[in-house]
Amino acid sequence: MKEREIDLIDLLVEVLLRWRVIIVWMLVGGILMGGLSYVNSYRASQAQKVQKAELEQQLQQKKEQLASIQQENTEVESNTNLIDKEYLREQLTEQQENNVNVVLNNEKYIAELQNYAQNSVLMQLDVGKVPKTQLTFLITTSDAEKSASIEKVYEDVISNGFVQWLVENGSDEVDATGIGELISLKRSSDGLLMGSDSFSVEIMHMTEEKCTRLAEEVIAYVKEQQGQLQDVLGTHTIEVVNRSFACVTDVNLLRTKQDIKNEITTGITNVTKLKEAFSDAEWKYYNFITSGKSQGTQEEYEKETTEAAAEESVKDTSAVLETITVTSPSVSVKYVILGMILLAFVYVFYVFMKYILDNCIRANDDVKELYGIPQLAVIPSGETAGKPFAFVDKWILKLRDRNKRTFSEEEATGLATVAVKMQAKKEGLDAVYCIGCNLKEKSLQIAEQIQTTLQEDGISITVLNNVLYNQESMEQLQGAKAVFLLEKAGETLYDEIVQELELLQRQGIKVLGAVVVE
Repeated sequence: MKEREIDLIDLLVEVLLRWRVIIVWMLVGGILMGGLSYVNSYRASQAQKVQKAELEQQLQQKKEQLASIQQENTEVESNTNLIDKEYLREQLTEQQENNVNVVLNNEKYIAELQNYAQNSVLMQLDVGKVPKTQLTFLITTSDAEKSASIEKVYEDVISNGFVQWLVENGSDEVDATGIGELISLKRSSDGLLMGSDSFSVEIMHMTEEKCTRLAEEVIAYVKEQQGQLQDVLGTHTIEVVNRSFACVTDVNLLRTKQDIKNEITTGITNVTKLKEAFSDAEWKYYNFITSGKSQGTQEEYEKETTEAAAEESVKDTSAVLETITVTSPSVSVKYVILGMILLAFVYVFYVFMKYILDNCIRANDDVKELYGIPQLAVIPSGETAGKPFAFVDKWILKLRDRNKRTFSEEEATGLATVAVKMQAKKEGLDAVYCIGCNLKEKSLQIAEQIQTTLQEDGISITVLNNVLYNQESMEQLQGAKAVFLLEKAGETLYDEIVQELELLQRQGIKVLGAVVVE
């Protein structure tokens, strides 16, 4: 016997023909893994419920604790309120009262400086790159002696009324803190020049665009004031004769920023030192003015954070509680798909291993190539015809039978009968034996059909089953001159065919060929 090879196409067909079983296993896997996902989801849901219940209990306890602290503080506050400001002031000496007032005034001044440093446009400018726009206005009159006086009037008007004019006109620049200090004026000439005089307006801002916009506001304001001052100051003209922009380094601004920073730092240091020297009476008076409570010493004041800490703890617990969502138990689609793939893979692996380890003859085996005897016919199985979706099985079988002519079971049986008849006539035989191993329902039915047909043609057919294992069948084989093998694919072992051929060779019996039944 020639060593057989594994046909990958046949293996693929063997797997695909079991698609119904694969679907069943996929359903089983989906149900099992879906059930497992539901169990896990149910456990997680129960854990969330327990966690939420514990947090709700903690929240209730913290609320009760907070209510207790608030009640205690209310009682203390009600007792404290009996001590009014005058009573606390009377407990101080004149020097002690003066110390508290100095601290309060300094703290107010420091707060104003800090607010100015944080919100003033001037303090936000980059001293190394300050955008500046300069406008030069020229005043011309028929009376040269009045030009200087008119110029001073315009300087005063711009200095005192421009910011208010911005407010009344709803300018976007009104909200800027300290807008007035962004504008400065200076004389551009030392005296009269041909009956005219001039002055300059210097404008600083965050960007060139803002400088330009504020400059336009100044020009519009000056034009408006000119119309109102004509009657008062006499006939005159005022116009912009020069307009320039540049980003410059402002040393004065740098010095101003540093002075404010130093002043704030020094003020905080001085206040801290003064408060460290406070007596208990001074602390009570100071705290009553600043917070409405006379907590006493600074240490006692800092300990009055219990209520705030309790409120914060309640807020934190409430926030955590809001993040916990109790989900309803559900089946995970991901687990279902995973289960279907997993069990389908397990079953396909089982089919693969069974195919590899199976030692039975297959329908697509070439008997002549394996054993050197003619292959008379391969009779297909008609089992797929009555199954649901049998057309799928037909498509799969076409993959195996590609480039081959296929026949129905009846056609293949008829061809097998003719092949046996031709071999018998060729050998001049009128009696032929049909042998096989473990011939059962389908195989015996095929043997009987061949036997009946050949008997009509005058050829006697004797069917012997299990000649290797049945003593009576082996004895009957002694009178045979020629035989043909009838083997069932998937049931007859390769070695059994070898043993049958060796037995026939020892007996000198002619082998006409083999018929394989799927």
